[in-house]
Amino acid sequence: MPTDDLCPMPRINTGKPEISMAPLVDIVFLLLIFFMVTTVFPENDGLLIEKPDSENAAPLDNDHVIVMLDRQGIAYINER
Repeated sequence: MPTDDLCPMPRINTGKPEISMAPLVDIVFLLLIFFMVTTVFPENDGLLIEKPDSENAAPLDNDHVIVMLDRQGIAYINER
């Protein structure tokens, strides 16, 4: 004797199955953070550029200028 006829189980209609978006968004953000942290960018040494020389420019003087102020506010240049 089949047991299905004696005590039928009521069917529960739960509607359409849905996928919750909250866990999906969490996983996407975790993957984004993971790839941002683990990505390695190559170091760029830049470009080596030869600067042009000037034929007409005079060499600069490398003399130091000493400027001193006393308590009255008088300026002395090169101890003069």
